[in-house]
Amino acid sequence: MALVAYNSSSSSTPMAVLARIEGLVSPVQLINTITSAISLHSPTIEALRAKRIEEQTARQIRQGQDSAYHASLARDRERTRQIAQERERIAREEQLAAETLRKKEIARQKSDQWRKWRVNEFIKEPTGPQTTKINFRLHSGQRIVRHFNRDSDIDILYAFIQCQDLLVDENCRFTNIQKPENYHHEYRFRLISPFPRKIFEPEMAGSLEAYKELSPNGSLLVERIEDLTTD
Repeated sequence: MALVAYNSSSSSTPMAVLARIEGLVSPVQLINTITSAISLHSPTIEALRAKRIEEQTARQIRQGQDSAYHASLARDRERTRQIAQERERIAREEQLAAETLRKKEIARQKSDQWRKWRVNEFIKEPTGPQTTKINFRLHSGQRIVRHFNRDSDIDILYAFIQCQDLLVDENCRFTNIQKPENYHHEYRFRLISPFPRKIFEPEMAGSLEAYKELSPNGSLLVERIEDLTTD
C-alpha cells in the first residue's frame, strides 16, 4: 500500500508517493505511518496547497480582469454606437430643417411671383353697367371699394385682396412676369357675406352675377383662416 499526493511541480508525474507500507500491519501502525509521512512532507504539502491557492487566486483575478475588460469594452462600444446614432439623428434633423427652409423659400418666391403676375389684372378698374361694386372690410377695419366685371369668377375677388399691398404703391408695376410653374396659390383668408353670413370660397363655380350677395353690389368681410378656426 502507498500514500500518494498530487504533485503540481511535475507535469510528467502528477502524483507523488509519500510512503509505502508493505505486508500486514495493524491499524495503529498504519495510522502512525501515515501520520509520520504527512508530518514529514507537511511543508511540501502546505507549499503545494499555498501554490494551488495562489494559482487559483491568480486565475480568478485574471478572469475578473478579463470580465472587467470585456465589460468596459462593451460599454465603450455602446457609447460609440449611441454617439454615432445621435450624430446621425442630428444630421437628419439638420437636413430636414434645411430642406424645409428651402421649400419655404421656394414657396415664398413663387407666391411673390404669382402676386406680381396677377396684380396686372387690377391696374385699370372696369366701369360701365356690366360691373358690380364690392365693398370689402379688411380684418384691420379698413374699407376698400372696387368695381369688377360681373362675368368674373369669385377667385378674382381673392386675388384682388391678396395683391392689395402691391396696388397701394402706384409705382409698383411689373412687366414680363410669368405665372409660376407647378404652383397653386393658397389664400390664408376667406371672403364672407355678413347678412346672412355666407362664406364664398375661391373655387366656387359661377360668375359674380350668379350670386345676389355680389351683384349688382355686395359687401364682404375679409377674415383670416386662423380667426375662423378659433370662432
